[in-house]
Amino acid sequence: MRREGFRGPYDIEAPLPVDVSLYLRMMPRPTGSNREQSAFHAGGGTTSSAHQRPLPMNLTTGHRYRHQKSCAPCRSRKTKCDRTAPCASCVMRSTEHLCYSDVAMAPIPLPVSSNHDPNAGFMAPEHARSVPLFPPSTTNSTHLSTSEADFSSTPNRTSGNLHSRNRSTSTSFAQLGAAGPLLLPELVTWQGELQFLLPDPLGCEKLFHCFSSELDGIFACVHPLHLDDVWQRLQEGASVPRSAGALLLAVSAVAMLLAPKAHAAHRVKTASGKGHEEVFSAALDNLQQQGACDSNERHTPQTIFESLQGLDLCCHYANMAGNPASAWFLISYAARLGKVIDLFDEHSWDKDLSELEREMRRRVAWDLIALDRWQAIFRRQRADLDIVLDVKKPDLYPWGNYDWTSGRLLGAGQMPASDSLFEASRRDPPTTTMTTNMFLEARNSMSDLILEAHLFLRRLPSLDWTQRRATAMALEAAFDTFEQGLPPELDYGRARLETTTSSTLQSTECLRRLGLSLTTWSCI
Repeated sequence: MRREGFRGPYDIEAPLPVDVSLYLRMMPRPTGSNREQSAFHAGGGTTSSAHQRPLPMNLTTGHRYRHQKSCAPCRSRKTKCDRTAPCASCVMRSTEHLCYSDVAMAPIPLPVSSNHDPNAGFMAPEHARSVPLFPPSTTNSTHLSTSEADFSSTPNRTSGNLHSRNRSTSTSFAQLGAAGPLLLPELVTWQGELQFLLPDPLGCEKLFHCFSSELDGIFACVHPLHLDDVWQRLQEGASVPRSAGALLLAVSAVAMLLAPKAHAAHRVKTASGKGHEEVFSAALDNLQQQGACDSNERHTPQTIFESLQGLDLCCHYANMAGNPASAWFLISYAARLGKVIDLFDEHSWDKDLSELEREMRRRVAWDLIALDRWQAIFRRQRADLDIVLDVKKPDLYPWGNYDWTSGRLLGAGQMPASDSLFEASRRDPPTTTMTTNMFLEARNSMSDLILEAHLFLRRLPSLDWTQRRATAMALEAAFDTFEQGLPPELDYGRARLETTTSSTLQSTECLRRLGLSLTTWSCI
């Protein structure tokens, strides 16, 4: 498959071939509490309550860098990177090689001294800079670090304390870089792993039905028949790729979080009695193992796309669960992983992709684009996906308008009755007209307006007073026109939380948790 680089305003040199191994790395895992982190030193004799951000480590030499500076593209954009993994902004602009080839900015290795007695039977405690990395602050960019990071932000933690994890099973990326990939199985089974992470089979079917029938107006990135296929294979005792298992976990976590109160899925718990926080944590575990433990030749476009679908849902979950810092962190990882299969460059896609496969890729791409721009405008930072993207907006036709076998788009009157296991008991009759998803269509249109507002704020210092006023008034008029043209179904203010019909579920509690109120957008 031919791969072409993006031609954005920040391109500096001709793009180089993309090395897949640079992006399929393990995602940082949630770490323990501050007390556990301070006691994580080798000696365990002394702890420090004042945690310091450690210096990055060169995985080749094992030395820590004395002075850490950003690469040339990031310095020009006034962002920061650690130069140990490609910056998401550089990857999207095909300039990731500049993160490593800046010889003039080569860091100076700093040897770590130790005053312990060689004859002693234990090692002296390491310096405080060996503490695992904390998540990037709101003033930094979204670049991933190479050590462990806490997915739970300090000001915005989820109700279930996602940061409390069993550290005995965690492995940092630095250890992976030194010892090589872990010998973890690339396939998962229901009896082996998933039955301990998910609810019982009946509870899983309730969650999948809720996701496919009640939440399909919000999350249209997963085909219900794909869930059917993976679920039936698991129940038959077969194994599925780890990416498919992670996708089921992400779907379950989102359904447990957003299930309407009147739906049976609202009361579903895992086998151990845990809630959606544990399922979300397990989804991240499987996604990071899929990216770090399989060799590059074992990765296929299908498994990578399944990982992107799971990451997309995890980004939504973190955003809706009140943890936007984790969502901002995961979007950057998803952008780098999407570059591997050219998710944001439609002209580089395989010519043999069916209409259904192209539609699914477009939906995932625009999900990530909308989330990235929404986060960037409120954080007042540059988005990773604000460059010129060559991917069309999805058509957002109902899944029943596509033939699952051939992937062909069917016309009105040609759609057969849905044979999906989780859509069979829907209250509404099967869709037989070429209708679109109004909410996602409005969200994508709003995303373009947000990008215009974001670019206006970036150009603000170079505009005089007259230009600023004219542009601001034009943007305000565009937002007003957009809001006035919305259908009544998207009037969130008149919705009632006790509403349970499918026609008005998009206006109930689940959408309120999204933080996508159009009134809020119009006030930007």
